Amino acid sequence: MLNILKILLGAMIVFYFSACGSSSSGGISNDSTITHKGITYGIVTSPITGKKWLDRNLGATQICTKSRDDGNFSNDGEYVADQKDCFGDLYQWGRLTDGHEKINYIDQTQNQSIDYDPNLTIDDNGIIKTTGADSDKFIISPNNPWDWTDKDGNGSKRVTQWSKTDGTSICPNGFRVPTIDELKAETIEWSDPTMIEDESIGRVKVTNRDTAFKNFLKFPVSGFRSGSDASLYVQGDSGRVWSSSPDGSNGHDIHFNDFNAGGNWNSRAHGFSVRCIKYLDTVPPVLSHSTQTFTTTVGTPLILPTVTATDNIDGNVNVVQNGSVDFDTAGTYTITYTATDSAGNSASITHTYIVYGIVTSPITGKEWLDRNLGATQVCTKSRDDGSFPDNDTYVADQKDCFGDLYQWGRLTDGHEKRDSSSIDYDPSLTIEENGIIKATGADSDKFIKSPNNPYDWTDKDGDGSKRKAVWEKTDGTSICPVGFRVPTIDELKAETIEWSDPNMIEDESIGKVKVTNRDTAFKNFLKFPVSGYRYYGDASLGNLGHYGFVWSSSPNGSNGQSIHFNDSNAFDSSSKRAYVFSVRCLRD
Repeated sequence: MLNILKILLGAMIVFYFSACGSSSSGGISNDSTITHKGITYGIVTSPITGKKWLDRNLGATQICTKSRDDGNFSNDGEYVADQKDCFGDLYQWGRLTDGHEKINYIDQTQNQSIDYDPNLTIDDNGIIKTTGADSDKFIISPNNPWDWTDKDGNGSKRVTQWSKTDGTSICPNGFRVPTIDELKAETIEWSDPTMIEDESIGRVKVTNRDTAFKNFLKFPVSGFRSGSDASLYVQGDSGRVWSSSPDGSNGHDIHFNDFNAGGNWNSRAHGFSVRCIKYLDTVPPVLSHSTQTFTTTVGTPLILPTVTATDNIDGNVNVVQNGSVDFDTAGTYTITYTATDSAGNSASITHTYIVYGIVTSPITGKEWLDRNLGATQVCTKSRDDGSFPDNDTYVADQKDCFGDLYQWGRLTDGHEKRDSSSIDYDPSLTIEENGIIKATGADSDKFIKSPNNPYDWTDKDGDGSKRKAVWEKTDGTSICPVGFRVPTIDELKAETIEWSDPNMIEDESIGKVKVTNRDTAFKNFLKFPVSGYRYYGDASLGNLGHYGFVWSSSPNGSNGQSIHFNDSNAFDSSSKRAYVFSVRCLRD
């Protein structure tokens, strides 16, 4: 009778083999233990893939110590009696631990079964589980759907629950049910065909039940429980191990007997063994803040944010802060926040603090930032002081004093960075929100190219009055630090190209220098660089080391007003608002 049964079962199962293998280092190492539902499991490292696994089937109270084929047993019954404690539980595919999995291998009595009924299971927020008085029973399903539930036809919800690593599924915390590829890679299908077997460390390819035991996972031949009648079959003869992978309306598994081993699909109503794999955590913690830049002025400290981090496995993790800010000294400071989880995955963000110095004009007595907005240092050399043979040399040496480049009237949103990406003009890219014109959507950090009408980055503020009002805010919600704003064209000209007092005498030692070209723009107390611009038509950077362009907050028709300077002259101009120029802030 047993031989007939084996033939019938063999006809039902499609085996497939591969002469592959996989390279790795390490052998059977008991790295640690973990206790789950009253059973303490060892953790073994694969000598084939390097991954970590439980040392026994789920529910087993001991590791298997003998092979069915080592000569100790004259029949299957003797083997079962001796090794039953390493067999473990038998789960229906994708089902949670609810009692249905329990088996008594000696007298072949097991938890009671019940005929399939759709009312026996529910979908509870994506979790498929049994319900009611019969929730611990093995569900027999000899006909369509050949499954213990009808709530998850494609198996995706049960894949999710068997893949959980938080201890709420069937595996211990940090472990999950392996995929079919992961299970096969350790047993029947090695990925490296050159790998050499070594039985002493369990590096053994599974080709039958004896090699299944000699493999580092030490699989028993614990049989299975039929989804058709709930009976136990082929104990001591065959082993079947579920994966978390579905196959159509079935589940994927591996199985092995006295003459071969393979992978196959089977009815999800069957009860097979389960072996758990340790979740390989490659996901770093998530920090509560992103990398960003903060600006302020000397003597105006900012409150440093409290940066926290959460991890998908460890929950809240510690954040290490490196760096500090001296708000009493002009300069650029960085603080790095780093969080590392127990698996060694790290995430970092950097907060850059630009503490602007404040300079008092020797021309008007007004106070200004000591550098262009976004610059990390004050300029130290003129393009024309004899130090630079060409523009490229000047740019390489002085680039840190150039600063950002803004489209007229636009907020700080990322577009101002010299290497920001660009996008073609579209009215839908910008919105008006309570009088504030701003970019919106996934492309809100991009330079908006506008080579044609309206030659502007937005159509929401034709006369420019709304953007003028935004750039003149002094509460820190615009682009300048608290207490500062973008100057009008008259204020900018009064410090540079058009002094109000024609009798004023220049004094280069204190920066009282009228701007007539790029050299005098540097000698002026504002120490302007020739930092170029980005063209509104194609977003290209131009005139670096040759021209300087500085916006004012003043509109002029459909344009914005600015000052320009090059190697031979300096002047004010009305420019397309889609251009990006430098900005220098004035204390209000």
